[in-house]
Amino acid sequence: MVKKPVAKKEKKKSPRQLQIELDKKRLEAFNNAVADVKDIFAKVKYKKTRAPKIVYLKTGNDKKPQNVWNKKGTQIKSSMKIMFRTNSQRDLVLKHLKEFSDRRFNTNWTTERKLSSLGHLIFDLKYMFPDKIRNDEIVEVQKIITFHVVVKYADDKAFKNLPYSNDLLDRTVKSLIGKRKPDTSLEQQILYEINTKLEELGSGAPVDLTIQGDTTKYEKIIGFIPGSSGVHADFVGIDQDGEQKCFISHKDGQRAKDFQQYSGISDKAGSNIHNAKETKRFREIIANKESSDFDNQSFSLDIKSNPQLQIRSVLGPNWNGGGTDPGENNCTHFMQGYVDVIKKDEYNKGKLAQITIRFGVKNIHASDINSFIMDDNYAPTLGARKTNENRSVTSDDNEVKNVRGGIFSSAYIKGRPNNIELPVDDSEIL
Repeated sequence: MVKKPVAKKEKKKSPRQLQIELDKKRLEAFNNAVADVKDIFAKVKYKKTRAPKIVYLKTGNDKKPQNVWNKKGTQIKSSMKIMFRTNSQRDLVLKHLKEFSDRRFNTNWTTERKLSSLGHLIFDLKYMFPDKIRNDEIVEVQKIITFHVVVKYADDKAFKNLPYSNDLLDRTVKSLIGKRKPDTSLEQQILYEINTKLEELGSGAPVDLTIQGDTTKYEKIIGFIPGSSGVHADFVGIDQDGEQKCFISHKDGQRAKDFQQYSGISDKAGSNIHNAKETKRFREIIANKESSDFDNQSFSLDIKSNPQLQIRSVLGPNWNGGGTDPGENNCTHFMQGYVDVIKKDEYNKGKLAQITIRFGVKNIHASDINSFIMDDNYAPTLGARKTNENRSVTSDDNEVKNVRGGIFSSAYIKGRPNNIELPVDDSEIL
């Protein structure tokens, strides 16, 4: 009689072995879930747009870099970023992605601009996650990965060659549109947003326009174009006769410290700024320093005796105090944030559409500029900091290189690490 072999008793796994197995399965579950999403978005096709990359999104106090994810990734995150790069109009790409994503996920377009000035798409993915060990068995629970779909330019200068006008502008000021280019991708996006909406809400005709913070009605407006090169106005409103009617100086961000300077202090800033008494004193102090003095510190000087200098830094060097003769260097408005274009419900049939534009953070008309410059955070303040750009501060025959001088928001320049506040000359205070 042949004896049956005795089955070996399976060796019980140690707690450490079980934990290693659990960690491995957790990572596999996460990577498989992300891989499924990447495979879906890899099918997106849009002109001049690259295949997406998925990046680990930093959350909370996470100091790890935003590394690109791959199928052998070693991190488990609750949030991930799907990054598209394009040289097409970004909002059109994002709209295409919204339509694509809506067929698979419950997708929202958030106006939160921390990841992109355009806003971005967001959706949640549920997946089964190995959570813990119970009676030597791995127990799964449902978890969520939040995906943020972001569109950036592949070429940082791509926006320069993208359209921002509408049909009425093209017919009326075509030569100006060819000459004037927005300075930043955000400015291009804002111009495109305003002009597209004005054409849509005005049914292809001029509109009567009001701007938040201002009771003036700008009649028969057809759209906005950038200011000329080197001027203070970022956006200029054009009427049906091609006349320039309103002039907006615009800043990005949500706070006073989210943008840099209101104005430079070189001769290019205009003589009313460059040769102002406080500016001349500040340039003299800074130009007599060494470049190395700026390695770990910046310098600032409050403007106490000349509110006109502060206002000119915000609205332009040609500001004259009376609100007359507005122009590219005498702006009618200071604005901050992204734009919203709204059609009023109440307007008479047969008349032009009544449209209001407003910006998300600041809507300041020139008539209210005095209260604006008195804000502790936004107060225009002379400042100088180190830069890698080819910039310098000069005074007579003295020059300090690799230093950027300007009139900044108080929160920005004074909030820099190791900023030194220079003493105000008491004799200059009115």
